[in-house]
Amino acid sequence: MRGFLVDFSHIFSIPMNELKNQQPLLRLKSPWREQLLNRYIGYSLRIGTLDYAKAGINETIRAFFPELTTEQIDKRMK
Repeated sequence: MRGFLVDFSHIFSIPMNELKNQQPLLRLKSPWREQLLNRYIGYSLRIGTLDYAKAGINETIRAFFPELTTEQIDKRMK
């Protein structure tokens, strides 16, 4: 079995239009994508981390769950 390490201290984003013509390296299926998202949110909400803008958080969540709208995400974050 292979394992992967995700380092949340070096987060960067790539515009979706740059990724549309690329072949994915891997795809996370449920429940793994939810677990990764929960770990990311837990990491980003720790005391002492950067204060992320709401738009950046929405963009990250939409990368994992493209079926969600920003309104749905905002509603769940309240």
